[in-house]
Amino acid sequence: MIKNFGKAAQVTVAIVCYAAVLLLAALETHSVAGWIVLGWAPVMLVDRFSFQVFPWPDRDKWTHQLAVRLGYVIFGAFWFVFITDTHIAVREALLAGTALSLTAFLFETLLQWINLLFGGTENSSVGRAGALRMVMLTACVTLPLAILYPLSTVHLVHKVPSIFPNALGIAHQDVAVRTKDGLNLAGWSIPAPEARGTVVYLHGYGENRSQVISILQPLHDARFNVVAFDFRGHGQSQGHTVTFGHRETNDVKAACDFARAAFPDQPLFMVGVSYGAAVGLQTLPELSDVRAAWVDSTFASMDNVLWQQFSFLKPTQLQGAAVSIARIILWLDCGFNPDDIQLEQVLNGVNTPLFFVHGQTDDKTSLKQGQELSASYDGPKGYLWLDDSSPRSVSPQARQQYYNRLIAFLEANLPGVELPTSDEEPHDVSTAAGDEETVATNRP
Repeated sequence: MIKNFGKAAQVTVAIVCYAAVLLLAALETHSVAGWIVLGWAPVMLVDRFSFQVFPWPDRDKWTHQLAVRLGYVIFGAFWFVFITDTHIAVREALLAGTALSLTAFLFETLLQWINLLFGGTENSSVGRAGALRMVMLTACVTLPLAILYPLSTVHLVHKVPSIFPNALGIAHQDVAVRTKDGLNLAGWSIPAPEARGTVVYLHGYGENRSQVISILQPLHDARFNVVAFDFRGHGQSQGHTVTFGHRETNDVKAACDFARAAFPDQPLFMVGVSYGAAVGLQTLPELSDVRAAWVDSTFASMDNVLWQQFSFLKPTQLQGAAVSIARIILWLDCGFNPDDIQLEQVLNGVNTPLFFVHGQTDDKTSLKQGQELSASYDGPKGYLWLDDSSPRSVSPQARQQYYNRLIAFLEANLPGVELPTSDEEPHDVSTAAGDEETVATNRP
């Protein structure tokens, strides 16, 4: 009886600890996949090799499993820091290695359960063992493509800034921006002398606030303050889930709130690149005081992004099936429907001056997306389609031309600036030179 009481107490303590781990993971991860990897996986790992509250087929030595798990952590951290061409903090690399280790454990456990389900033991018949191997092989091939690959688009390893404004001799202040839903975003506040306005910079997918360095000098010289921050799931900001605007609109609103407080009575502008531009456009209906937005290489819809992600699949029917599965996975994981992210619909009723810029050979978001979105926008607009067929050799002259168009667009929308009158289409009224132009450059 005492022995049974001791076992019951042990099980009770284990369950309470497991519940605490699952609750903490739910509060911190903001996604189902994150909750499973950082919540359920540790629970199952500890239970299998310690308490065994759940039924397990075997019990390996915990020392052996500890070595295997640590091996995965070290391999993952080494891979992200030393093999990939990115700048990743050691803490982030260790977290990525831990996630890899726990995911591998879940995958191994899944295969073992399949083995039990199909009766794959050493005494199995050859036919049954052969069928089991086929099931395992199919799972190994399809799971990474059907589940892990789509999830990789919304769970990124954070790349931290590798260059700072002081490299240009420009002073800045490190700041923290707090979102409405409780995340801290890392940012820079970069004041300009005798400022004429404030630009909130929105970086691209997988990047961070240091991307602003590419246009910081001309903005500073033109006397524009700059607020640059890392989106959630990027850089040094909190969060490990990217939702392409579903949650990131909170980030943009928080950054704009900070910009208004830090630089009061200054006209507010947005400059966005790719993913950041798309998020900025989705936030515009709630930002009536943004005077104009520079839209560099945006996508038109989340559906376009998914089709681009699976462009390597042939034929089209297989690609379409993968996109459909990805939609379901992203909805289950992050709680948003990719079909709801349609920028053309978001911009209905918006009248903010926009300037669309897009590269003709952009392999991430096609030029067609930028052109279609520009054509559908009824507000004041300008556009520039870049001929970047040689993206590895950008000339200083071409880059300067890009800068000139950017500054001219911002200056044309400063308070008190009288816009040129024109009898042409609305896209010509918000820019210094609103006609379509092809320039031999790529976006900086």
